[in-house]
Amino acid sequence: MTLRQIIKATLRFPTSRNKVRIMLKRTDSLFSIKCSRATINAHGPHMAREYGMDIYLRQSWNDKRLNLSRFGINTTVALNGEDLMEKIWKPDLFFRNVKRAAFHRVTVPNMLVRIAPDGQVLYSMRLTLSLACVMVFRYYPLDTQKCNVILGAYAQTIDQTRISWQEHKPIVIESPIELPEFDLTGHTHGSFTRSVDTGTFSFLNVTLTLARQNGYHLIQTYLPTFLIVTISWVSFWLNIDATPARVTLGVTTLLTMTTVASGVRTQLPPVSYVKAIDVWIGACSVMVFGALLEFTLVNYLSRSKMRPEEFRKSMNPFARKKTPEAASPSGKDSVAQDDQMAGGNMRPHELQRNVKRAQMVDRASRIMFPFLFLVFNTVYWTFYLFRGDSSQ
Repeated sequence: MTLRQIIKATLRFPTSRNKVRIMLKRTDSLFSIKCSRATINAHGPHMAREYGMDIYLRQSWNDKRLNLSRFGINTTVALNGEDLMEKIWKPDLFFRNVKRAAFHRVTVPNMLVRIAPDGQVLYSMRLTLSLACVMVFRYYPLDTQKCNVILGAYAQTIDQTRISWQEHKPIVIESPIELPEFDLTGHTHGSFTRSVDTGTFSFLNVTLTLARQNGYHLIQTYLPTFLIVTISWVSFWLNIDATPARVTLGVTTLLTMTTVASGVRTQLPPVSYVKAIDVWIGACSVMVFGALLEFTLVNYLSRSKMRPEEFRKSMNPFARKKTPEAASPSGKDSVAQDDQMAGGNMRPHELQRNVKRAQMVDRASRIMFPFLFLVFNTVYWTFYLFRGDSSQ
């Protein structure tokens, strides 16, 4: 008797009725997953909140009808024909959080069925899956995400089929796994049941822990914004009267910071909560804007008693004109004229006092701004790097 004849005899046609009969008699099915490769799309995790996997799904159960030892077969046999594979009973397994899935049929269908002499069935297939992953970006880009693979019986309730993990290494992840933005730091597995209107069903789940690689964000976001803040402090060392230079420096650094923030926002889906990168960029923007306000204060203190027309004249050095009465015999401007153009009707000691006050603010800012930024960096990096598990 050939293997095909043995299978047909043990399953007792018609196939459809026998599938129902054996389904009602099943009490347990044993599953194991071998993950050979996991890939994450560079744009998928952020915008689509999904990730891709290429897995070998291996299922095992015992079907007493397929006890081949009764027919004198004492070796494990493999079913090569799809028609034979269709005749045996299989659990109606499905992936609960799958978005897209595909079988592999090149060069032949990537499926395997082996039957042991005692009726133990091994059913293996290769699948490519795109799975949904609920991601939380509160700690982005210093975050750790946890993505699940959930699979279970679709129509067979827990009274008909109970699935569980293989005891020895149910999950095998082949290394090395090269991911463009994440490091796979670990995985766990478990099982649970869920009750719905149609009954109680058995499920298995795998949780993958993905830690985001920070090199890209350190180079593209953190380092440039750090340098922008540092450049804004150059204003504190410029002369008080260097109005065009200080204003240009302040406005340019502020606009650059805004451009960097816009670029970061385009990489993420719109969420209502504050992210770690928002805290960093917000603090850097405040530092840059504070440097611009500091110059405004310094400029005001140095010219606080000028009349409006004299203030406008002092802002335009080409508006200063010599008068015959103010010229010295040597052809140079007198000290009295210099004092008048610099301070209007302000007396020399008042002008000197205001300049000293403005310089004092500049000197204090040279220490205060770096100190505040250092304190912020200490708190920021301590909180986000040593916070523990940030994943959902």
